[in-house]
Amino acid sequence: MSKEENDEKILGGADFPTLILIDLLESNKPEWRRAVIKAFLADHEWKNKIENKIKLVTKENATIIGLLTGLIAIAIKIAFFG
Repeated sequence: MSKEENDEKILGGADFPTLILIDLLESNKPEWRRAVIKAFLADHEWKNKIENKIKLVTKENATIIGLLTGLIAIAIKIAFFG
């Protein structure tokens, strides 16, 4: 069994992130830059998606609260003033 096969067995296979990181550590500077930029873009896209979902939920919650407040106001008006 070769050293590479042994490393893959220990670290969990070819798709395991540890092996990708080890390959990156052994690579040159341009590959590092590409990997860092790629990771940054992935994180940025994920952050934007989450922020957009939070804004949507916040708008929906505000709409629901406004609707319920209006219904309660109408119910109170009907209860007191007929």
